[in-house]
Parts: sequence; C-alpha cells; structure tokens
Amino acid sequence: MHDTPAPRERRQELETVNREINLRIIPTQLRERGPMRHWRLNPFAGTCTDFAVNKRHALLARGWTQEVLLLAELRLRSTGEHHLVLVARIESADLVLDNLRARVRDFADTLADYQWLRIQSSANPRFWNAVEIPRG
Repeated sequence: MHDTPAPRERRQELETVNREINLRIIPTQLRERGPMRHWRLNPFAGTCTDFAVNKRHALLARGWTQEVLLLAELRLRSTGEHHLVLVARIESADLVLDNLRARVRDFADTLADYQWLRIQSSANPRFWNAVEIPRG
C-alpha cells in the first residue's frame, strides 16, 4: 500500500496536467450537436469536452480514482455558452481544471465567471446531479 500524496503535491499534479493538456490540444468550435457527440482521447484539436476528458484520462493514468474526478457542465456568464470542465475533489477543496484558464482554480473562484449546471455523480459517473449554490 502506498501513501496518498499531500494536498499540495496533488494540487501540483493537477496544475501539471491542466497545463500539459491545455498546451497540447488546439481549441476548436463545437461542430457536432446532440447527445451522440464523440469524446476523443489525444486529439490534435478539440472542444472543451476533449480538454476535460483528456485531463480526466491523464489523471486516472496517474492513479487518481474516478470518484474524485468529475466532469461538470457550466454556462459562461459572459456569453451564455455551455462549457465542460473537470473538477478534482481533494481533501481541502474542489478544484477546477479548465481549458479557458492557465491555472487550476478553487470552485468558489469560478462563481463570477460561470453558472454551474450539473456535475457527475461520484457514486456513478453515468448519473449527473444538478448543482445548487446557496445564495449569499
């Protein structure tokens, strides 16, 4: 059995993966519509979905568990456009890996930019839960 890395080390690993994937994939606009959109690993170019899925895949390969790596659907407050990010739950925080940001951010730091819509269930990633944020 190996020790779980400290939150600081885990955050650094998230920063590394976020940076690597953000630099590796060229951002493109969504061309496919509807529920049958394909998610791709290691694409040359892709949408926010491709970024989020590839970050999740990279972290799973590094030993992270699926229960702490959750995809989340948001709406950009500036444009109303839907957006997908990866949320990593560590001991002290929910951290957001986003292709629109160079750095990983704490969940609370995203509230001005995004309206959170839904997030994968940590119990079963096939199910999604609505995100309700208390006012105040």
